[in-house]
Amino acid sequence: MRWLGILGLTAFMLCIGRVQAQDLQPEQPDGLSAPAHAGLHACTEQSLWCVMCAVPGGIGTIKNGTITMVNDYIAAMLGYGRQELLGRPEQMLYPDEGEYNLVHAEMQKLASGLLPLTIDARWKAKNGAIVDVHLMCALLDARNPSAGIVFTVHDITERKKAEFMSRRRTGRIHVGAAAAVGVLFVLMLLLVRKQIRLRQSEQQLRIVREAVESSTDAIGMSTPQGRHYYQNRAFDELFGDIGEFPQKTLYVDPAVGAEVFSIIVAGGSWAGEVKMYGRDRSVLDIFLRAYANTDKHGIILSLVGIHTDITERRKTETALRESEQKVSNILNTIDDVVMAYSLSQGRVVYLSPSIEKIFGSTQEMHSKNWHLWAESVHPDDMQNLYDSVARLDRQGFSDGEFRIIRPDGSIIWVRSRSKIIYGETGEPERLDRIISDISQRKQAELALQESEQKLATLFSSMTEMVVISDLVFEDGRPVNYRISDCNRAFTEITGIVRAEALGRLATDVYSTAEPPYLEEFSRVALTGEPFRFETYFAPMDKHFAVSVVCPGLNRFATIATDITTRMQSEESHARLQAQLSQAQKIESIGRLAGGVAHDFNNILSVILGYTDMALQHVGPEQPLRADLLEIRQAVERSSNLTRQLLAFARKQTIAPRVLDLNETVEEMLKMLRRLIGEDIDLAWLPGKGLQPVKIDPSQLDQVLANLCVNARDAIADVGRVTIATANVTLDEAHCARHPDCTPGEYVMLAVSDTGCGMDRETLANIFDPFFTTKDIGTGTGLGLSTVYGIVKQNNGCIEVASEPGQGTRFIIYLPQYLDDTGEIAGSDMPCRPVAQGTETVLLAEDEPANLEMYGKMLARLGYTVLPASAPEECLRLAREHKGRIDLLLTDVVMPGMNGPDLAQCLLADAPGLKCLFMSGYTDKAFSHPGVIEPGMQFIQKPFSLEELADKIRSVLDGSSDR
Repeated sequence: MRWLGILGLTAFMLCIGRVQAQDLQPEQPDGLSAPAHAGLHACTEQSLWCVMCAVPGGIGTIKNGTITMVNDYIAAMLGYGRQELLGRPEQMLYPDEGEYNLVHAEMQKLASGLLPLTIDARWKAKNGAIVDVHLMCALLDARNPSAGIVFTVHDITERKKAEFMSRRRTGRIHVGAAAAVGVLFVLMLLLVRKQIRLRQSEQQLRIVREAVESSTDAIGMSTPQGRHYYQNRAFDELFGDIGEFPQKTLYVDPAVGAEVFSIIVAGGSWAGEVKMYGRDRSVLDIFLRAYANTDKHGIILSLVGIHTDITERRKTETALRESEQKVSNILNTIDDVVMAYSLSQGRVVYLSPSIEKIFGSTQEMHSKNWHLWAESVHPDDMQNLYDSVARLDRQGFSDGEFRIIRPDGSIIWVRSRSKIIYGETGEPERLDRIISDISQRKQAELALQESEQKLATLFSSMTEMVVISDLVFEDGRPVNYRISDCNRAFTEITGIVRAEALGRLATDVYSTAEPPYLEEFSRVALTGEPFRFETYFAPMDKHFAVSVVCPGLNRFATIATDITTRMQSEESHARLQAQLSQAQKIESIGRLAGGVAHDFNNILSVILGYTDMALQHVGPEQPLRADLLEIRQAVERSSNLTRQLLAFARKQTIAPRVLDLNETVEEMLKMLRRLIGEDIDLAWLPGKGLQPVKIDPSQLDQVLANLCVNARDAIADVGRVTIATANVTLDEAHCARHPDCTPGEYVMLAVSDTGCGMDRETLANIFDPFFTTKDIGTGTGLGLSTVYGIVKQNNGCIEVASEPGQGTRFIIYLPQYLDDTGEIAGSDMPCRPVAQGTETVLLAEDEPANLEMYGKMLARLGYTVLPASAPEECLRLAREHKGRIDLLLTDVVMPGMNGPDLAQCLLADAPGLKCLFMSGYTDKAFSHPGVIEPGMQFIQKPFSLEELADKIRSVLDGSSDR
């Protein structure tokens, strides 16, 4: 519409300029038929005035601040008669002096150029009402500004209201109301033409035609008979070719076309909305002004139709209504309360129905009392309300939360958001408020707060170490992580103060070159999948069970439990389990070896016994004696072999004897060389004049075997093991350096090697049970502890000297043996005749060959023998025998009842009975396996006739020296 007015005024200015030109010649306008040309010439002042009165807009002129001309549109718009306005000052049109001065100042700019001026202003109607208008002004004569101003005016009050409502509810919807300003200016130009006495100029008619052609309104003309003969460009673009009689083809409803035609043919005019077919036969909404152009005598010269396309405006209005309806439906259905209060009218203009649901009071009550909701605010929250009102007054908006007391006494939480809406003048027009029920949110917040407090307490009091960290990236990949939080257990376990860890990189906190476990932690932080693992963290020398979770993007939390004690226990358990397994293997082998040795000793006992008895019948000069001696030596060698086998099985019964250490070691050298292997040289350095010691030979065998095996294992390839003996005296100074030793005379047994040696830590633990430096399954950890136990059991002491790479030397000190006089016994034992006797001996032996052989040996020695092959038979013989039984000689291991139990049964009836036990080995025959209890006498199989004779006399005579 604005540009239409500009075109019209511009055309008017061109017209004025050309009329003033002296060289203009009348010419017939191009493109007009003769009837059209005649019609235009027939447009007298009266006909032009009719056109001005018919168009939907106001036209007027002002000169020297006085209204000189207005049409009926302006008069009707303001409620005046047209004559009431003519000659009046233009200031009467404005509601106040400020508005007038504003518009008048803008009009002064017209003198600076030819272009029209457009202004939105406010006029005052006759009844005092304010009318929003759109003015378009131009000079009547550009060369003579004093000639006055011509203006067009349109009432835009409704448009302003629509735009205001559209901006507030659905966003700006600009509704442009098209106006036929082009035609108005054409008609205005024609009137001006008369005033400047240039009406008859053909040039002026051509300008008018151009103005009509440039109008955006579709203008068409017909003869009084209804035959169409003219249409402007806008008409052609809108409707196209409509034929000769538009009233028949243009209207969607031909009856409407006929009605319009009949009215204007009768000399009347018609204005209203109709539906017409467009160029593409689409249906358009058209605002039509139709009238008959007559001469001064009332004769119709032509029929004029001015068509304004309002299709888009109608669509906009429809969309606006639909939008308003949607907004209304939404406001009526949402749970929030929507309030609108007009500050200018002082009343509630909108209140959603949900007010009753939230406040418990009716919509009508709140409509009558705008402040009713505020009166429901809890007394404790009134200060919050006052603060919210203060912010609203200061900032134009506020947001507050309060408790509301409902009529039934219940209390709810609400959130109130208020905003002041300002008008175009900057004055406050309306107060909008939205109130929401936030009771559930408040309850959730309270529950969340309590939950967070519980979690914080739990986080702080957890015994597990909890650390929350954020990944640090470089070139898009994680390179480190930063600790953002940790609990108290973190400090207790790591010793790192919490304040020193927060915000720092992991490498700085843990003093490591690389961030610990970055790969595992990054995978959890980037994928969100939890992960659990156990690890040993060397910088802290601790084992941890670590659970990793992802609480947020690029963030991870670790929950670590110190399992060091558990891991140590598990390692100890595994080590003990392995040791137990190894001990069980050795136990199984020992049982097998012990069983073999026992059976072998029984066989050797028979051979040795019969050999000794045969030797008593063979003189020294007989050749058979040499053969028998070879048999006896073979038996002794076999006996030594079984003794070593029992020592290996740790089932040798302890029976201390007075020994020459050199002789005992020499007897073991062959076995020891086989034990250490061919790659290791075994050197033997016996001491001269060595004094005797008292120790069980099997124990000595066990000590040497263990020490030599350890020496072998310490030598990687080739090397040397050296065994040496000597008489030594340990003085006070030596014992002060070695607290385990006691001053006195000792026989030294030393075993040294050229192996790898041991460090101080290993030396401190070598005698601990089950301590081993060998791989699992290759050592029991019992060898050296057994050596230590044997040495201590025999009142000796042991020392170790070793350095890594320098080999090891074990030194054992055994007390020199003292006889009954307290003197050191010599190694040369005088030979004595075989001891004999006449006492009665009860013999118990489950092996038939041994039973027969032992019976013959006892008989040969002069004893009365009561042989029994089983414990039950032995008990029977004891009951049936009428005389005295002096000695029980029994095997330790027998079916049904062992030797010690048999002795207990016999001692119950004969307390003075002497007992002598014999066995190839004992397993669980005594209360302390492997050790003969005080008062118990034992002889190791196989034994010679002399050994048996001496042992029997020793028991019967009460001597325990041998």
